[in-house]
Amino acid sequence: MPKFDLVAHPSKKIVGKLESKIGAINLSLLDEKTGQWITGSMKRHLALKLKYTIQLNGRKILMEKELLSAHTTFHDESEGGTLLARFQREFFSPVTATTYGLQVYSNAIPDGLYLLALAWTDIGRSKSYG
Repeated sequence: MPKFDLVAHPSKKIVGKLESKIGAINLSLLDEKTGQWITGSMKRHLALKLKYTIQLNGRKILMEKELLSAHTTFHDESEGGTLLARFQREFFSPVTATTYGLQVYSNAIPDGLYLLALAWTDIGRSKSYG
């Protein structure tokens, strides 16, 4: 099952973790403000679009990507659907690295969440995993 560690450079300190087990995607993020680990989970919805609900530290975050779209958005459902961040695929190639742009609109959630979610959703296109 896939497992990711998010590492800050140059300190090489682990600041995020994502691990998939049968029926569950668990994640942990280091809150840089408090130094405490925040735990949560991701659940994929069966839909025509890529859609996950992320439960993190009492918040419900919706991650969505429309079919054939290069944009993925994160909305805080606990705060009336506030847009937290979005990333877009800027360059895609089946044989080289894919390039993404990330725009973060809120500091309410550690940025590592977006990077771990990107890694999870991109794993299907990655030749380097496994």
